[in-house]
Amino acid sequence: TIRHIKYGVKADYAKAFGTAILRGVKNAIGKEEWTAETQAAWEMLWDRVCNCLTRCLNAGTNLVIVSLVNGDLEKAKEAMDCAPRGERFDTLTRVDVNGEVLSPLYWAIRDGMRDIALFLLEDLLTIRADRHSYYYGREKLFETHPDVVTVLAEECAELVFDLLDGLMWHSQTVIDGQLNVNYYVKELYGDPALWNDAWKSPLGLLSSKGEPSVFQHPALNMVVDMKWNRFAGKVFMAIQVLMGALIGLVCTSLLTWGCECTLEARVLRYVTGGYAAILWLLMTSILCLQVYTGRTLRIGGGAWYYPAVHVPRMLTSVWNTLRYVALILVTVAGLIDECSLPADKRIRCTENPDEAGTAWMSVWIGTAVVLLWVQLCQVATMSAQLGALCHAIGRLIKQIVLNLVLVFICVVAFASALCALNTPGFEELSGGIANMGRVALSLASSSEMAMEGWQLLFLALFVVIVHVGLLSVLIAQVVKGYAMLYEDQEGNSLKSKAMQCVEVESFLSIARRTKYFNEFNFNMPVPFDSGDVGPAGGFQRLEHAAVRASDYYVPDRILRSTGTASALEPWPSVDGVDEREEE
Repeated sequence: TIRHIKYGVKADYAKAFGTAILRGVKNAIGKEEWTAETQAAWEMLWDRVCNCLTRCLNAGTNLVIVSLVNGDLEKAKEAMDCAPRGERFDTLTRVDVNGEVLSPLYWAIRDGMRDIALFLLEDLLTIRADRHSYYYGREKLFETHPDVVTVLAEECAELVFDLLDGLMWHSQTVIDGQLNVNYYVKELYGDPALWNDAWKSPLGLLSSKGEPSVFQHPALNMVVDMKWNRFAGKVFMAIQVLMGALIGLVCTSLLTWGCECTLEARVLRYVTGGYAAILWLLMTSILCLQVYTGRTLRIGGGAWYYPAVHVPRMLTSVWNTLRYVALILVTVAGLIDECSLPADKRIRCTENPDEAGTAWMSVWIGTAVVLLWVQLCQVATMSAQLGALCHAIGRLIKQIVLNLVLVFICVVAFASALCALNTPGFEELSGGIANMGRVALSLASSSEMAMEGWQLLFLALFVVIVHVGLLSVLIAQVVKGYAMLYEDQEGNSLKSKAMQCVEVESFLSIARRTKYFNEFNFNMPVPFDSGDVGPAGGFQRLEHAAVRASDYYVPDRILRSTGTASALEPWPSVDGVDEREEE
């Protein structure tokens, strides 16, 4: 039915269409089979179809549907000017076409009618007032569109800012250098009763899919600060302290006293291994709980060679992955007591320094130490400048991995060519690949490469391709990526902070999250200025008057009507309100 309405089909067309249908059926059946009884049966069938279709088409002639079908913004405004103020939000959030309920907002977004979608969103989030009450469609919007944040972030990201603008109110009265600001962020914060999985809450979805710049908006920034100051910041710092203590133990027991067999050294190594084992068991229990409750993220599945894998949410953070692997390494290294083994069977603490440096336990401990110190860099992401640098390094690592694949192909290709030319040092392919790798890393000296003629030409060509070509492209990509991150360094820092909040919240029980949620008293009415009590769903705070210089500052954005206060009457048109405000 909706498709017919979009095509502009009218109920008046049904009679002519029915006549054509019956003639076509008659011709298909044949005159001999087309008896009076057959004709009556087909006419009765068409009457029923026609009645149903015309009812649907007539239902689609209201102004809201007409405006959406035709993409006519003026028709949409005209429809709202006629809607009773008590039913305005219902009209804006749903249309019923013969039992099929559709969202005008989603209809406009998915049909590319951004101007109509913006009008519907702004109209819903406009605060209106008459002598009796306030009208604010925020609660109705989130009630009928619980996934509105996801839809906007994925399909019309520019409207996210308009959504957030509608969740704020600024007073125009400055007292002692401060003014009142209301933040209606109940739904943006996320009621735990509605969002059992914190990653599926509005903040969680924006952290996963939103652009970094959106986190600089005061409304979203306020939600992040609320969660950070109440619980996320404390848990974050506790994790850093625990891991910092582990680093201290590792550096003392496994590095400084690594091969000492005194009682103090052995006990300290056991303490280090046991401490790491406790932390590992704690992380493992959280991972098992996330898998059991379905709090996983599907990765891959785009092709047959890249099967889909459901990864626990905790391990989707590179910092947590580094911690988890490091804890395994430290646990094994700390609990293996080499002092209890004979001298000839020790892995790391041997009398031969060359064997100790290449023993797998030495590499094991070295890897653990590197991972522990790298994961501590997460603290730097709380700073805008250092956070941008960490993101740039992360992007650099990704680019290096991709470019190394091309470098490896070039190494094998040119090593094979030099092997075919019987080049010294390249007699065997495996050894040639190793030597060519040294050339790529600039670890081979010119005296080691006794080449001439075609051999030297192939080597020179390899150096040009790898050093001048691939590495130059890598540097250019990193510089460009860092420039983009630097432009939005504050947004990236705030986004990292938001992801930390969601991650910590996902660890908490529903009861604990509900307790924190109720502490903000979102169900209490929020006042505007003194003696003027407004809608619930947020809170008020005093901010410095310098906020008036912000792009998000709109002084007292309430549209007030001094006329009739009946819920059955429509609101005065916006143009009329603007004229009265100017007067």
